[in-house]
Amino acid sequence: MKNFSVFVCSVLSLTSLTLPASAAKTQMSRTVVAAAPTPMPTELSPLSLEADLGTIASKIHSGILGKFEFPIDLSPDFAKNSFKAGFQTGFLYGPTDTHTWVVPVEGIITHDFDGTQSVRPYMGMGMGVAVLHMGSTKVDVPTVSYGGMTVGGGTLEANTASTHVLFTASLRPGLRFGERLYAELPFGVLGQDVLFVACMGMHL
Repeated sequence: MKNFSVFVCSVLSLTSLTLPASAAKTQMSRTVVAAAPTPMPTELSPLSLEADLGTIASKIHSGILGKFEFPIDLSPDFAKNSFKAGFQTGFLYGPTDTHTWVVPVEGIITHDFDGTQSVRPYMGMGMGVAVLHMGSTKVDVPTVSYGGMTVGGGTLEANTASTHVLFTASLRPGLRFGERLYAELPFGVLGQDVLFVACMGMHL
């Protein structure tokens, strides 16, 4: 009986030593999990290309633009890459009778808002200049009949070609999809005309 009592006391002593160690191990695991760092958003490439289609100088234009943006840190309180600055340029062509084309050169700044990993909204602003070329104007000549003879008819091309350097400014709301794709709806002014463009782009 004495030996059984000694055995019981030994088991209780080992249990009292094992339980605190197990509890400490569990607490340490919880601490490690809680201290795991939050993954940062994926870095976007500073260079992107986009296809644009919209109304510029009261005519439909389409073309390809390139954009270069780099992150800027305005304050330690802002999330990484929430602000970006850069510039954009490219070539837009209007396949109308006047054969207009536009080469914009704009400085841009954008701010990314909070969103999910797959969809993130942003707002941008652009300001700069654009070279606008307007080709010759075509004029339809009416047909006139007199005394059994027909005079006129056809199309004449008036030499009204001109090239202008105009101020341009725009707001640029958009959405980022995943790590590379984005869609944007710039609208603003080009000289005295209104511009509205839809574009789809991809970071390279």
